[in-house]
Amino acid sequence: MGTRSVIHVRETEYGAEFVSIYRHMDGYPRVGGRDLKEFLTGYRIVNGVPLSLSGCVACGVHRQWHEKRDHEFVQPKVANGPGDLASQLVTAYKRQHDVYLVPFNVEQWPSYHYFVWLDGDWLEYDHTKNPAKIMLKCVRRHDDKVLYSGPVDGFDPLCEAINV
Repeated sequence: MGTRSVIHVRETEYGAEFVSIYRHMDGYPRVGGRDLKEFLTGYRIVNGVPLSLSGCVACGVHRQWHEKRDHEFVQPKVANGPGDLASQLVTAYKRQHDVYLVPFNVEQWPSYHYFVWLDGDWLEYDHTKNPAKIMLKCVRRHDDKVLYSGPVDGFDPLCEAINV
């Protein structure tokens, strides 16, 4: 039997939900939480992707003019707001894991819930001024214990062992 989990992507901690992603296997923090942290760490959240942030990470050349390079285009970790972050997460997870989209109010069967939201003003056009932080909350369902809540880069995949 798999350790099921649901990832909820929201605009703010208790705000509108963009998507709920159901993962059937390996949803516990040591694997599911680690995978989510690895995906989200390093993302820049912007309001409108400037050309300076849309080039290949390896060489800086925009995808449109990249075809004759000696390497694959390396997509920068930039999301145009929480909706774009949610769609990039769905795309990446569908390629790597056995996941499905589920209704927002799924509560009975997952063992873990992960909530992802933005803290800060991502609508700010000066992206250096007040960059939005990606936040993460991990909740163990059987006792509704919050195992972690804070910036995604501070998440410890061993949080369940720490918070027994």
